[in-house]
Amino acid sequence: MILVTGGCGFIGSHLVRLLASFGHDVAVFDLLTYAGSRARIEGVPHRFVQGDVCEVSQVLEALRYWQPTHVAHLAAETHVTASIDQPARFLRANAQGTLGVLEAMRAWRAESGRTVRLLHVSTDEVYGSHYGGAPWTELQPLAPTNPYSASKAAAEQLVSGWAGMYGQDAVVARCANNYGPGQYPEKLIPLTLHRLLRGECPRLHGDGSHKREWLWVGDCAGALMGLLLGERRGVFNVPGRMLASNLTVVWQLCDLLDAELGRARGTSWGNRQFDAPRQGDDVAYCMDGAKIAVQQGWTPTVGLETGLRDTVRWHIQQSPVPV
Repeated sequence: MILVTGGCGFIGSHLVRLLASFGHDVAVFDLLTYAGSRARIEGVPHRFVQGDVCEVSQVLEALRYWQPTHVAHLAAETHVTASIDQPARFLRANAQGTLGVLEAMRAWRAESGRTVRLLHVSTDEVYGSHYGGAPWTELQPLAPTNPYSASKAAAEQLVSGWAGMYGQDAVVARCANNYGPGQYPEKLIPLTLHRLLRGECPRLHGDGSHKREWLWVGDCAGALMGLLLGERRGVFNVPGRMLASNLTVVWQLCDLLDAELGRARGTSWGNRQFDAPRQGDDVAYCMDGAKIAVQQGWTPTVGLETGLRDTVRWHIQQSPVPV
């Protein structure tokens, strides 16, 4: 049995689907906040309980009931702008939530004598801004620049401390910006498509020059499954290797949407709008992927144009009368 916290979220649901497709028995532990939905795993064989990872007793009860051999911890708050307004909420969900999982696993190990492997899913944002030079390796010091990335860095340190002090079998995945079908429309790609399909103009913060590594969510799920079921410990970058500015991504979305809808090229892009720079935005992220390629045999397979086209088509299917 594999327990997935946050399995009704965007990345979590894709991991649940992938695990189930390989015949794994999966249990989902999810609080079902605004960004979580059971509809994402509808039709996928799984067990489910609604619960809060911050409550050690709830996680421990799930461990006792399902007795998993592996836990994938993806439950988290992830929106940078929201973290600036509500930092305590993010520290609770991300740091205290990780503590809840670790303490429940420690208690279950003491009770049962069983060692359960933990995959902790983190983010490239813990490194801070990349200002050029070589891509970050896993040895790069952490330098979070906003409450969200600080809360994720704190969570990582808890995992490291519990591995060192209590012998917790754990691996950490620092993932690049995920995108793909089913993402909640607060992130750049789904929000842009949501606006365009309602006949609104695309909008960018600042001049759109901020760069991100874009990682197809299916590729990410494959990396996470490999790390979860493997035996390696420590930290692994999970890079997208598709570095592009927000401006480039939005332009491509407009171009692909116009093509899919049979409209003249430039129709969607024509009314673009540039807002004030967004507070808390890092300049760029850029990770080295040699470690996961060599030790796990994983590299991303879906190119940005292909992934964006599939994402555009999925959004069109969800909006039967695009304008």
